[in-house]
Amino acid sequence: MSDQTVIHPPSGTGILIAVGGAEDGLIDQHFGQAEEFLVYALEPGGGRLIERRFIAVHSRGGEDRRATIVRMLGDCRALLVAKVGEAPRKLLADAGIEATDRFAGRSVEAALAELAMTA
Repeated sequence: MSDQTVIHPPSGTGILIAVGGAEDGLIDQHFGQAEEFLVYALEPGGGRLIERRFIAVHSRGGEDRRATIVRMLGDCRALLVAKVGEAPRKLLADAGIEATDRFAGRSVEAALAELAMTA
């Protein structure tokens, strides 16, 4: 895979949610410390993991780390992390991605189930 490629999910996957945490684990990664994000398709009752996105794979030479993250998560509606500062939250919001730490420490499964109920 080229580091210039922005991956787009298969059509029909619906709303995509990026998560800073371990698959079937907790939302425990801080925005600035994450090396990868898990991308889930939101479905009735929860989410289905469709992809792992690594910052190092998507990084372009000389590109700011935050810009890489915004670009590689550009097809996601939200980002769930343990902690996110105001500057990166605004950067993501400007790209249409809602970054939140309100699910910090909770299980990925429980957070996605809650989001699925309100989608």
